Amino acid sequence: MKKLITLVLLAATFATAASAQQTDYALATAQDWIDFANGINNGTIPATTDAHMTADIDLGDIVSTIGTNARAYSGTFDGQGHTLTVNYVSSEEWCSPFTVIGGARIRNLNTSGRIELRNHYHAAGIAGKLTNNSANVIERCRSSITIVMNAYGLHGGFVGNMYSGSKLTLKDCIFDGEMTGTGGSVSSALVGRVNSGVTLNVSNCLITGTFSQTVNLVYDAGIVAGITATNTYYTSDNIANAQGATAANAEQLADGTIATALQANRTEKVWQQDADSNMPEFNLFIIQTPLTLDANGYYLLATPQDWKDFAELVRVKPRAMTRMTADIDLGDDQTTIGSYDPDSKVNNRFSGIFDGQGHTLTINYDRTDYAYTQAFEDNAAAPFLYITDATIRNLHVEGTIATASKFVGGIVGDI
Repeated sequence: MKKLITLVLLAATFATAASAQQTDYALATAQDWIDFANGINNGTIPATTDAHMTADIDLGDIVSTIGTNARAYSGTFDGQGHTLTVNYVSSEEWCSPFTVIGGARIRNLNTSGRIELRNHYHAAGIAGKLTNNSANVIERCRSSITIVMNAYGLHGGFVGNMYSGSKLTLKDCIFDGEMTGTGGSVSSALVGRVNSGVTLNVSNCLITGTFSQTVNLVYDAGIVAGITATNTYYTSDNIANAQGATAANAEQLADGTIATALQANRTEKVWQQDADSNMPEFNLFIIQTPLTLDANGYYLLATPQDWKDFAELVRVKPRAMTRMTADIDLGDDQTTIGSYDPDSKVNNRFSGIFDGQGHTLTINYDRTDYAYTQAFEDNAAAPFLYITDATIRNLHVEGTIATASKFVGGIVGDI
């Protein structure tokens, strides 16, 4: 049955407010990182708490890391394309920005700087230890860390040690750092050590880092059943055991062959060829948008095309701050904000600030051809299809939504 819903809605302020316990921390300074790390490590902040970076952070010589053996970090950490720079000199095992994780998702983060782990094992560019039987994801991260190897070794470009039964999905990542010095046990480009019963799925990754001695792709100690590497490429002659990865040459990197292969015919633009470096790069780290950015960090919307460009921006920068500077009539355009990524099973929900500034958004969404399915995104209609921890204010929405299904909202589809 066709349902016709006519909307004249005014949202003065609409926000998905956090509960009494803050659920997502914004980190913009070294002190923000230190405070968040201390809170996770001492238990004053729950280990499941999410965080996102809003600026590059340089910790200087301060050794501040997230997660401990007693309190493994298990939230979602979104770097939003920003860089964390460290200079860790330590004798503590698993030295890395995230010392211990267990059930965490780390995404869109670039790490750089230097780690010198003295008299111990398992330094890493992202996470030192994955706890027993935990399921973790590291995606769209770059590790540009220089790891100074020592007589112990077993370091990894991304992860130091996967404990028994742990699972890791490592996808769409770049290691372009360096492993220098000598290590008694062989280190690895991606994961320093794995233990029995692990599951490691590596896909769409690129290794262009340098190694002063022979390394593996992943240290396996003969435990290879749970390790797969697909559509993954490397350039160093010092990777002795590629374990499913493919060697790439300079010409393939420069002419776009590898960038195209890493993109792998996906609808969402993840990889592209960077015109400046002439190398494969994450779309997020390049972020090219025609939208105007004001002095306060807000993207400005004045036309239907701006609305469409904003929808694309949210796919890679969900916490974007936006202001309307004029009324916008979308006509018959069906563009909504917030999306679902079927590849990663992650909702790219809008979680920023949208200020209509009293302007009107006119819509004419037609869902009459949609048959009911179990998938929310196949049925729903709303200007903001998916949001979480967002603020939408001072917005007037009018127009029509015609639907043969359900999940219709005048402003938001799903929170």
